Amino acid sequence: MRIKVTAIVPKMDDDWPISEKEIKAALSSAGKVVEQTLKRPTGTWSSPVRFAKKAEDFAVEIYTTDKRFVFVDAGTRPHTITPKRSPLLAFRSEYVAKTTPRVPDPRPGRSGGQMVFAKSVQHPGIQAREFTLVARRYGQKVLSNKLGGKK
Repeated sequence: MRIKVTAIVPKMDDDWPISEKEIKAALSSAGKVVEQTLKRPTGTWSSPVRFAKKAEDFAVEIYTTDKRFVFVDAGTRPHTITPKRSPLLAFRSEYVAKTTPRVPDPRPGRSGGQMVFAKSVQHPGIQAREFTLVARRYGQKVLSNKLGGKK
């Protein structure tokens, strides 16, 4: 999953009101906001999700290859789950997710109810949380605020 924030820069000349240094600083700020936004929903996960940052001349890219993040962010289709290391699956009958679509701040989630044992289950799929969409918007807003007033 990748997010790329790019400043669209016309050919600069001596009359251009924004310096290359200002553009790169604004991109750096936008990249930090994107990365922080992507990390927020994963802060309560059992193991951390690692994000990497790649800076180019007039762009910054934030990405992860963590499959858990990709599944939660993009969602999944309904699918069958079968046990891999035991004859039965075991899980609680009630579940409340920690996250909701387009809201990067987690809330308390929980699992409860009775224990259920099954040879397989039909999982309904995961509704896409679209954290990358929210993070991209936040990054674009930072970039616009830092550079938009300079004309």
